[in-house]
Amino acid sequence: MVKDECDIIELFVRINSRAVDHFFILDNGSSDSTRQILEKLRAEGFSITLSSDTAIGHPQGEITTRLTREVAGLGTYDWIFPLDADEFIQADKARLATALAGVPEGFCAAMNWATFVPTSDQFFSKKNPLWSLFRQRPLEFRQYGKVIVPNALARQGFLTSGNHSFYRARKKLAPVHQLDIALAHVPARSSEQLASKAIIGSHKLSIKENRSPGEGFHWDNIADRIRENAYTLSFSAVKDIALSYGLITGDPVADELLPESRLGLEEDRIRYPELAGINLYGRYDAFMGALCTEIRSLQAQRKRKFPFFRWI
Repeated sequence: MVKDECDIIELFVRINSRAVDHFFILDNGSSDSTRQILEKLRAEGFSITLSSDTAIGHPQGEITTRLTREVAGLGTYDWIFPLDADEFIQADKARLATALAGVPEGFCAAMNWATFVPTSDQFFSKKNPLWSLFRQRPLEFRQYGKVIVPNALARQGFLTSGNHSFYRARKKLAPVHQLDIALAHVPARSSEQLASKAIIGSHKLSIKENRSPGEGFHWDNIADRIRENAYTLSFSAVKDIALSYGLITGDPVADELLPESRLGLEEDRIRYPELAGINLYGRYDAFMGALCTEIRSLQAQRKRKFPFFRWI
């Protein structure tokens, strides 16, 4: 499930295609060039199935669960990886297949995050920004990860928001087998990307029904930080946010990066740079437009239900 990921979606497909057989990507109403890039990648020959959903309340768990069940129902794939666009499997198909072969029956697999941090604010001027500009954070004090769901379990259970856990029928948490394979994570890439993601994400989560305690706390914290700094975000702030991503006050924060760590390969280059730029005004305008459309829909429903009622 992706939304407004034009800066990263091309490399997401190119790098992860070395690990998986097919991409099922649901576009959640992107206002940028995300879908155009995916169409170009599909024309290149990448195996991509595209679908859309414009729900503004960010019911990620419900949407990804539905999509996962649809994919499982095809009976074609053994394992389903519910990834975000900023996540990259650090293995090829052969190594991944060997690791998954050791997962006990009835278990999900899981990969832990390895957070990568930008070393420069030149993301949009590099042809291979992930390989050339990002290095791994040496410490994951609070270890987060993503589940990998076997086909048999995916048909009936459901994913939690964030795809960190999977519940089987009757709300029983599925056991997890940890793989010795990292999932590279690049949550902070540029001031434009981070500002739009945090502010819009925070607003969307604020109107989500049944939001769980602490869900999306990082977007709220980042959005507050941006507001406190008069809506400016320096590169040092972007780097600091990446270094402390997912942590809470009092947790140790690394101040140095692993110098030899690399994400992907040197040849992982962006071939559609003209579509990768971020327009902040466009993203905020699109969000307000979608929000107003939803309000008008609710107003119309209310009028149909109470045709003689007037607001005073």
